[in-house]
Amino acid sequence: MKKVLDRSAVQVKKVGGIRKGRGFSLNELKDAKIVIQEARDMDLPVDMRRKSNHPDNVKSLKALKKKK
Repeated sequence: MKKVLDRSAVQVKKVGGIRKGRGFSLNELKDAKIVIQEARDMDLPVDMRRKSNHPDNVKSLKALKKKK
């Protein structure tokens, strides 16, 4: 079982790997049914510039929401 991330993960285009992101995108928060204020109350970083949506990040957000 994967570790629950408190930071987002993003894909690196040139290398094709994964690195830590600056925060979760708005689309990921929307899919996890978390509003921005709730994410900030949970001390989750939100990156307003990101447009992508990674399923692993959504799973992590759902797990963190259950946990808190």
